[in-house]
Amino acid sequence: MNRQKKERTGLKAFSAMILSIMQKEKSIEYTKVADIIMGMTEGTGDDKNVKRRVYDALNVMCAVNLIKKDKKMAYITDNQMCSCEEEVERRLASLGQAIVSAPKLRERVEEKRRILEETVRRKDLLLRLIKRNSEREIEEKEKLHLPFILISTKKKSRIDCETNDRRSYFKFIFTSPYKIYEDVHILKQIFGDASVRSEVKEHHKGISQGQKENVEAPKKWNPPHEMDRATPGSPLGSSYIFTEDDDWLNLYNFLN
Repeated sequence: MNRQKKERTGLKAFSAMILSIMQKEKSIEYTKVADIIMGMTEGTGDDKNVKRRVYDALNVMCAVNLIKKDKKMAYITDNQMCSCEEEVERRLASLGQAIVSAPKLRERVEEKRRILEETVRRKDLLLRLIKRNSEREIEEKEKLHLPFILISTKKKSRIDCETNDRRSYFKFIFTSPYKIYEDVHILKQIFGDASVRSEVKEHHKGISQGQKENVEAPKKWNPPHEMDRATPGSPLGSSYIFTEDDDWLNLYNFLN
């Protein structure tokens, strides 16, 4: 049933109906095309969606040069060519591949937007840190150079660290729960980032509740986006791997 409905309301079906109308009318208003097709598909119960799909189909057909548009009018480009079903299907199929990839492209754009916003925030944090440090006199031995990470775990926890000669790979193995903080996370706390403070507050609240109710804390506290590199089941317990692919950590200088 759903497949039949999709065949009646898909891009191919709407394109065929539009071509049928255009071959008779030669030129017609966009809105009139939509009204005619809504009448042809009466009974779907979704007129608003049908109209949107018709406009989408018109734009697609314009993109593959089956029709052309001028303001509110649509014109057929080549009546003889448009009567060739194989040529019409070939053009629609070629554009259909691009249409399918459009959602993926939007996802990539959205991801790049998030990355850009985070980069701007990091730049702002670094500028504020530079300004703050310029107003203070600190001895060299007390300075903590960027980039860095902080690893939080219990005092009695045993920690093993494995690395290679180039120090481009690090593996930490813990016997107790742990959490890893990037340098940017620390800077956000220093300069009052509301989202980070809320996260830290909830984290400590969860720990307090766990102690009060005598509930065992989670095995891994590392950030969700890093979960895929956590490697449970090691001889000592939970572990975490760093590589030189980490853009926020210069591993060649780490632990020097």
